[in-house]
This record gives sequence, structure tokens and C-alpha cells, in this order.
Amino acid sequence: MTVKSTDGNQIQSGIVKWYSYKKGYGFITSTDCQNDILIHFSALDAANIRNLRPGDKLQFETNETPSGLQVKRVIAFEDGNNTTHNAQTFNIIGKLKWFNRVKGFGFVVPEDGTEEIFIHATIFQRANLLGILPGTKLEVITIRGPKGLEATSIKTLE
Repeated sequence: MTVKSTDGNQIQSGIVKWYSYKKGYGFITSTDCQNDILIHFSALDAANIRNLRPGDKLQFETNETPSGLQVKRVIAFEDGNNTTHNAQTFNIIGKLKWFNRVKGFGFVVPEDGTEEIFIHATIFQRANLLGILPGTKLEVITIRGPKGLEATSIKTLE
């Protein structure tokens, strides 16, 4: 069943037909309509999803383009292991455990002792924090990804 969001866009469900990380796009077979729906990497990036595989399930908001329907926003993601991930953000305060520029990622330990947060190098780069040191106090905006909490943005609190 197709539902309209408050701004008139359609909310649908579908299964990934194929997705090319190199090309930056792919197609979803909708369970709500007969046409395939284009998904661009920007919709995945906004939901902090790194890649898709055939068979992954998505709930998403679409909009009409001259070429057909396109995913505007990912609402929920269920990987091939039937693990559901909601595209919901959380603000968390914590300290940088470590960041390795060569490996391209690091981790933050939340103040409340809950699960560590993965941070990709691109997040440090966007915040202009590539020289950050372990122990730096951070405010981290996270999303639950396929492997746990992932940062979508950070800022220092010191």
C-alpha cells in the first residue's frame, strides 16, 4: 500500500534489485507499484547507509521525476539478515577512543557507557577534525546502521 507523507511524497516499501557502489545508484523493486524505483547514493548517504545488496528491504519516501520515481529519503532499512535499522538520529556525548587516518575510521565511547560509535574519516573531514586527539569530548549525531551506531556528524565540546 502506498501512503502519502505530509508533504505529498509517497512512502513505499521495496526490495533492492541491484545497487552499484561504483556507479552510485541502483534500483528497488517496489512492493507497492510495478515500476522499479531509482535509488541514488545521496539518499543512502543521508541515512548513513554505506551500501545495498540485492534482497535488502527498504521503506522509503519517493518523489516523481521526469524519468519516474526516485527515492527521496530512506525511512527504514532491513539487511539480508532480516535486521531492521530505522533511519532515526540520536545525539550522544562521548570521548574519542581512537581515530586512525590510515584505516579511515575511529570510535567514540559514550559518557553513559553504552555501545561505541563508529566514525568514518569523512565525518572527521567534514567537521575539519582530522587532527583530533583521543580523549577529546564530542557531541555525536548518530544513526543505527547495519553494524551498530554510526556517526553522521560531530563537533567538539572542549
